[in-house]
Amino acid sequence: MRSKPLILHYRLTPEMMIDTMMTLAPMSFGRGATGGVGVAFRMLGWLALAALMGLALRFYGRHPLVLVAVAASAGAAVGVVALQTTLHKAAWLSYRRIAERAAAEGEYRLEITEDRLREETAESLRQVALSQIDRVLRIDGASVLVANGLGFVVPDEALPDDMSPENLKDLLNWWRGE
Repeated sequence: MRSKPLILHYRLTPEMMIDTMMTLAPMSFGRGATGGVGVAFRMLGWLALAALMGLALRFYGRHPLVLVAVAASAGAAVGVVALQTTLHKAAWLSYRRIAERAAAEGEYRLEITEDRLREETAESLRQVALSQIDRVLRIDGASVLVANGLGFVVPDEALPDDMSPENLKDLLNWWRGE
């Protein structure tokens, strides 16, 4: 295994940053990667609400109170969908701005040694102990080293010719003693 520091120089694209944020966001809210379970439960909720409204109309006919309740429920459902859509669009705009700003920082320099990981650009410096890296995730064209909720993106093209993303993960595990 490698005993000298691994020093990488690269630029990040906005797409890599957005992929990283979308991968890390569910984890930072304590839900973990749900694999779409949250979406499935929401869809079941909407179907249950529609079924209840249909049953109410079927069994109680056009009673004024039932019509008011169904109209209020439908209005609330439309309001919730509109709110979710607005929040979703706002989040995407925010992710896009953050990603473009990060990509505009220019060249990244990542140094990985036996005890620490240090990332610097012309604008910033981030450093963590290697023991704080919780996991190594894969996104399209890059690895993300996750340490205390921070994502350090390492593009595959920045790795030395003799190193694959799997080798990088093995090297980190070896240095951490795992």
